Amino acid sequence: FPTRRSSDLEDGQLAYTRLDFAQDTWREASKSKERAQREWQQARQVQDKAQTALEQNRTFHHKARQELHQLEQRLNPQQGSLRHYLRNQVPGWENSLGKVIDEALLERTDLNPQFSPEGLDGVFGVKLALAVVPAPAYAQDEMALGLRLEQAQSRVAQASIEQELAEKALTASHEQVKQLQDIAQQCQRQLDDADQEVADRKSVV
Repeated sequence: FPTRRSSDLEDGQLAYTRLDFAQDTWREASKSKERAQREWQQARQVQDKAQTALEQNRTFHHKARQELHQLEQRLNPQQGSLRHYLRNQVPGWENSLGKVIDEALLERTDLNPQFSPEGLDGVFGVKLALAVVPAPAYAQDEMALGLRLEQAQSRVAQASIEQELAEKALTASHEQVKQLQDIAQQCQRQLDDADQEVADRKSVV
């Protein structure tokens, strides 16, 4: 009997030793996991900041190149463009026609600019082939404006329908989330009950 009792004690001590070792291993693994998660999150933050900085620099570079190209066009206008004609044929145009004309027209090469006495089918002494230039929205005739009004009303109606559908979808999504949350809470309660039952059984052993 003494030999058997001694063997049982040794087995018990070995079991406790293994348990301690397993718990230590779990704690180390848990610390390693938390440390790895922190490092991963920090790396993600650094990556996000670098990505944001890169996008900002790309945007700045693109705008700078656009501005440079625009200035080059203004200083060296294309042959045949309205700007080129005005630069060479109408001294001081910047303080007259330049104050009222759309800049996009200055780069066009299909306006066929010609000298015209003031007030005779011209603007500031320059006659342009305006038939090739579409009227801007604020200068359209009544029929065109009426058509645009109908189109705008149609878009508003369609947007209203889509908004209503989106609101219904959002409400359904909220309800589904609530149902899943209730299920998850129920599962957690069942798990807690199971843990308590295991603990109670251990206390009896």
